Amino acid sequence: MLGLSFALLLMAGVLGLGLWLAFLRGPEGGAPGWIAGLHGACGALGLAVLLLAPLPAHSAVAAHGVAGFRRIGIGLLLAVLSFGIAILWWRRRARPSPLLVGGHAIGAITALAVLAAWFGLS
Repeated sequence: MLGLSFALLLMAGVLGLGLWLAFLRGPEGGAPGWIAGLHGACGALGLAVLLLAPLPAHSAVAAHGVAGFRRIGIGLLLAVLSFGIAILWWRRRARPSPLLVGGHAIGAITALAVLAAWFGLS
């Protein structure tokens, strides 16, 4: 289940890169709404699978000192999810703030890096 979670989160990251590139083109160059929906669905499903995934039985994770990385990654993903919901709410009225979009992106990249270290050692 950890592999499925990581694959879904990576897919959300790739789709997020496309959304970011469309955001940089300005108000007239927005991405289609279905890409944003797929991005959000992949991210939320990846987080849900990560929350439901059983912990590895061996203690190699603790031996490498990354036992808390799962909790850190989940916390970051929950913050990123709240930023994403704020972007969705804001997008209905006007163009989202670049600070909000940037915070969403930086948090997601950090969460993926932390979870990659945890996945790699578990």
